[in-house]
Amino acid sequence: MMTMYHADKGNLMLTHYCKLGNQPRMRADMPKGDAKTLAFNFVDITNLAQPTDPHMHKVSFTFQDQDHFTQEWMLSKDGKEVPHRFKFARKK
Repeated sequence: MMTMYHADKGNLMLTHYCKLGNQPRMRADMPKGDAKTLAFNFVDITNLAQPTDPHMHKVSFTFQDQDHFTQEWMLSKDGKEVPHRFKFARKK
C-alpha cells in the first residue's frame, strides 16, 4: 500500500493505493496554526465495483508530540465502518 498527499486549492488531498485494488481519494481542510488533528474525508474512488465493497473511507491523524502520532483508518465494508488504528513513534 502507498498513500500520496498533496495540496489542492487550500485543502490537502490524498490518494490511497490500497491492497484491496482500489484507490480512494480523500480531502482535509488545510490546518491552521499548531493543529493536533487532521481529518481526511472521502471524495471519490476508482476501481470499486460496488459501493458496499470494502474500501478505506476516511482517515484521521492525531499528533501527540514531535515523536508520536496515530493514524485511524476507517474501512467501509457492507455499509459498516471498521476502524484500523496505527501508532507511530520516532526511532532515535
